[in-house]
Amino acid sequence: MFEVVIVEDKKITREGLVQLIDWTSINARVIGAFDSGQAAIEFLRHNNAHIVITDIEMENGTGMELSAFIHEHMPAVKIIIISAYERFSYAHQAIQYGVFSYVLKPIADKELLDRVADATHQIMKDREAHALASLMTLQELSTTLEAHLMNRAVDPSMLEQAFETLQNKLDFTRATMFVIRGYGERISMPKLKEEIIRSGKKIMLLQCGTLLAGIIFDDKKLDKRYFENLYHIFKFSKKIRIGVGIQVHHPAQLKESYTSALHAYRYGFLHSLDMITFYERIDEDLYVEKKKDHTLYMDTSYLIKCVEAEWDDEAETYINTMLAKWKAVNSNITHMINQCSDSISRLTTELSIHADTLAPEHVLAELELITCLAELRSYMKDKLKLISDEVKKHKSQKIRPIVKLALSYSLEHIEEVGMSLKSIASELNTSYVYLSKAFKEDYQVGYTEYMNLYRIELAKKLLSSPHAKISEICTRVGLEQKNFYVLFKKHVGKTPKEYQNKHILNVI
Repeated sequence: MFEVVIVEDKKITREGLVQLIDWTSINARVIGAFDSGQAAIEFLRHNNAHIVITDIEMENGTGMELSAFIHEHMPAVKIIIISAYERFSYAHQAIQYGVFSYVLKPIADKELLDRVADATHQIMKDREAHALASLMTLQELSTTLEAHLMNRAVDPSMLEQAFETLQNKLDFTRATMFVIRGYGERISMPKLKEEIIRSGKKIMLLQCGTLLAGIIFDDKKLDKRYFENLYHIFKFSKKIRIGVGIQVHHPAQLKESYTSALHAYRYGFLHSLDMITFYERIDEDLYVEKKKDHTLYMDTSYLIKCVEAEWDDEAETYINTMLAKWKAVNSNITHMINQCSDSISRLTTELSIHADTLAPEHVLAELELITCLAELRSYMKDKLKLISDEVKKHKSQKIRPIVKLALSYSLEHIEEVGMSLKSIASELNTSYVYLSKAFKEDYQVGYTEYMNLYRIELAKKLLSSPHAKISEICTRVGLEQKNFYVLFKKHVGKTPKEYQNKHILNVI
């Protein structure tokens, strides 16, 4: 992932660049935002970046001074200048300092993303020209591989770089992927890695959803004893399940190994097997037949869809149907509990639910106490309701970043008479109509009404002092005196002076 530093002295513009632009769409992230060239220089003395986006004219270090520092000390970093005016007087310096691109304010999101994307492509070309520079960091490699294995969109050039890094840096000749999950206690990734390193094997660990995935680089075929050793490391767990995939000979085949490892893992799950399942040893025909029988495997994706769409009745009906089907084929209660445990785990992970009562250790402890179908039905109904309520609560609390930014700016500049949402929308380079509508949807009240109520509450606090002057309070709340009197009387039912006198009498 490409790391970006933003340098802009105007706070609202700086925060807008950080929060409102979809950096992940071009595989980038902001690692620092500063209000001066000098602050950025201090940061870059101790941190690496791929791209620096900077304004020109700032106090405590201009954009050109920053560019000069980068040119001298970090020549591989791409510099993008942003400015309100076309200052051709800077052109010679910009060329001298190797500035990559120039963007005029107001900044259009797409234009800036395009320029940054151009910079990332140039960085990739530079890497290709230098063999050592072409190798990704392990963190970038892990992020890219996780996205690739889980079918998320990955920039083809990034994936190619990942494969090249695996091939060159890690001496990829043969590799096997496995997936592992513990029930009862969470598997410690550092401890697992420590034990595998101690065994003398090269390993890369990835977090793929709720499963921990590993790539083991080894010329030899992995035998069962190797994974039994891992099992014994975590013998305090109530259960552990490992699926081992096929061995592959090229990084581009890793997805096949991962898919086969998942295949083996699910086979063990469907058969209520503990410990280790090797893909090469499973009965494929039997597995296909089991998969065809939907009475044996719960469709958690459908449950997620129901919860997100607030189809509570449909979700409950589906659970009841599944339990009835399991009962009809005489599935044992352990198999049913395993299915439900896995579904709750996926629901909480993919819907980002963090309620303590839905933590894996709590769920497993509760499920252990269930002894019959009726108890399991009641338990799943309660948990689905809890998950659904949490999702609804998160939706109601979700305030769009651009709305938060607009409100934050408004409160910081409350004393500015005549400040309006239209002027803020202009600062944020967004549509006033959109921002106004978004504010009302997120806060259930229009911007003007929200700010007026805030001003009145602030004025009431200030009027609690017997020495407060009305004229000074008007200044503090950003209203002209005439408008302040009208607004205060409308909302409070008294004039500011009447309110102040009554408050003083009540205190006495």
